[in-house]
Amino acid sequence: MNWLYNLIYGQKDREIESLRLENNLLNEELKKYIYKINIPKVYGKITSQEEVKLLMDLFRCPINITDDYLLLTSKEEAEQFIKDSKIQYKKWVKEDYDCDNFSASLYGYWSDSLKSFAFGMARSSNHQFNIFIDKDKKVWIVEPQNGKFYTPEEALKATSPDGLNYKITYIWL
Repeated sequence: MNWLYNLIYGQKDREIESLRLENNLLNEELKKYIYKINIPKVYGKITSQEEVKLLMDLFRCPINITDDYLLLTSKEEAEQFIKDSKIQYKKWVKEDYDCDNFSASLYGYWSDSLKSFAFGMARSSNHQFNIFIDKDKKVWIVEPQNGKFYTPEEALKATSPDGLNYKITYIWL
């Protein structure tokens, strides 16, 4: 009977060990990919309470804060990181790959760094884009279709590449 136990559970142990080794290999491959990304330098952090106060003072809209604090980097580092993403070079396709897809892709690229930076998504009544808080706790609107940064005041006067507005109605950070 002992041989049957070893046969059944020994096989399970070998399967578990095989999966563990496979997982370690995947993690090593992921690290190789991540280390190819020039992750922005961290200059500090902002708490969720600071984020809410800063954003509510500017936009007075619903805000979804996902972490207790987020990391801060410079605008220059963020601009380079976004340029390196190459997301702005993707083809805009109505309803298939439009503003919400560009915004989600850029947000995902920031998540690929395995750090939680103060970079999120925002919506207006007819457009989706990104929002960023820099190391000086200055807020920037980021158009993912071309990588341009706007102050909130500039964004109110600007229109997106497809002619839509930046009057924020919702923020996810």
